[in-house]
Amino acid sequence: MKKRIILITAGMIFLSAVGYAAHFWHQINRPKDLFEIPVNQNNEELPAGSGESEIEPYQFKEDKLNILLLGLDANEQRYKSMGAFRTDTIILAVIDFTENKVDLLSIPRDSYVKIPGRKERGRVNAAFVYGGGFEGEGFATTIQTVSDLLGGIPIHYYAAIDMNVFIEIIDSLGGIYYNVDVPVANAGLEPGFQKLNGKQALAYARHRKTAGGDIDRVDRQQRLIIDILNQLKSANALTKLPDIFNSIKDEIWTNLNIRQVASLALFAARLDMSNVNRHMLPGTYLDMDNISYWGIDQEKKNQLINELFGLNITSYDKEDDVYYIKAQLKRRLEELKSLANRQANEANKILSDYEQVLLEDERLKIENGLRVLNKAVNEGNLEDIELFANEIKKQLSDLSPKLKKRNDTLTYAERVLAAVEVEMAEYEGRLNANNEKKLRQLMDIINQKISIKSFSDIYTAASDLDSYWSRLKKELDSKPVPTPEPSPSLPPKPTEKPKETQTPIPSDESAPSQEIEEPESTEMVISAEN
Repeated sequence: MKKRIILITAGMIFLSAVGYAAHFWHQINRPKDLFEIPVNQNNEELPAGSGESEIEPYQFKEDKLNILLLGLDANEQRYKSMGAFRTDTIILAVIDFTENKVDLLSIPRDSYVKIPGRKERGRVNAAFVYGGGFEGEGFATTIQTVSDLLGGIPIHYYAAIDMNVFIEIIDSLGGIYYNVDVPVANAGLEPGFQKLNGKQALAYARHRKTAGGDIDRVDRQQRLIIDILNQLKSANALTKLPDIFNSIKDEIWTNLNIRQVASLALFAARLDMSNVNRHMLPGTYLDMDNISYWGIDQEKKNQLINELFGLNITSYDKEDDVYYIKAQLKRRLEELKSLANRQANEANKILSDYEQVLLEDERLKIENGLRVLNKAVNEGNLEDIELFANEIKKQLSDLSPKLKKRNDTLTYAERVLAAVEVEMAEYEGRLNANNEKKLRQLMDIINQKISIKSFSDIYTAASDLDSYWSRLKKELDSKPVPTPEPSPSLPPKPTEKPKETQTPIPSDESAPSQEIEEPESTEMVISAEN
């Protein structure tokens, strides 16, 4: 009897296991039944678009699934300072269960986008940080940002991994074979077909020291993903994915469960890889304030959205379009160049007009300001052009009154020196040695203060000389002018005997008379300008 009970119990457990396995297999073979209600880690419904788009909200289709794949930049130092990693890999996988195809849409990490809750636009990879990272709403903010960017389409699920986990995944698969197209020095990789371990595959996927930078990296990442899927398919290894998922699930942030992962693995195993299409958010490089962005071509983006999701978007915010932004930047650059030119001309005029009264540190500061301003203009750095142009403007505004006052002081001192020098000549012979010595001392003090540009002392010294000379002139003028002693008389010249006058002989023609003009006496006038 006991043996019979044991057999019956074992049979029931076996049947239950078979039934569960059959149910599980049935479920994973019907992905539509597994992807009906997208939820996040807190079992809350994920956002399906912000509603800011001018189109009707995109309705979820049972045969089409959107999964956002995120690769986190696991920089420990950045995590300590910012509290979050950046999403340096952003790929939207659009899975069509009916047509058995997958579209991979890469969004460059530097894409210039609107981020919910922020007034200013920024890089899409910063949305995770602005949302509060792991502890906040980092994933929800990233999902919302991408959804808004793509016209409000819903993003049903997400899966994020630390880039280091990528190493574990590749190593658990035994490595991958790949035709490396560029050398990657930090991984010791040279171009050519070869087997890559996890570290090498990650280094290749993250490499961006090429002419195309991050855009080239996006292309390599897409090709690498497709090659990995191809190799897994050819080795019938896609069934390993659920096991791999279970082994690293604590290192993956996702709202996908094990059944959904298994269903996707089965779908991938049956997928014709020719039906995997690669796309990238269309645009071009955009440089602003010495920061490089990926500017989005809104018209081409809307065409792509129509192709992938069947949405017809006919309008967009022009301030999001790269070509409008570039036109505005060009206009702004010309305005700021004009401002910079005006300030540079004013600064150079100050350097020229007030050369004698500029202190060395003031001159160096102006010259340095002109140098950094010129550098900003050459680089087209709008922020720096405006900053340095306004700094020079303020500097000159503060300095100009001081320079004018100094220039007036110098002019006054030079005028006093010149007047005293001239008038001393007029009083020659009336000045005694002490007076003249004192005057020369005061004049030397002025010249010495001028040479070291001590302008407060220059004015004081000039005033001292002016006052002393005025007092001395009054004193000299109050005394009678000494009469010069007469020079000794010369003996008179001997008287010459007058010549006899002869009567001229008359003739028919008389000679013209000649008159001798007496020279006019000249008088030298010395004037002194006071």
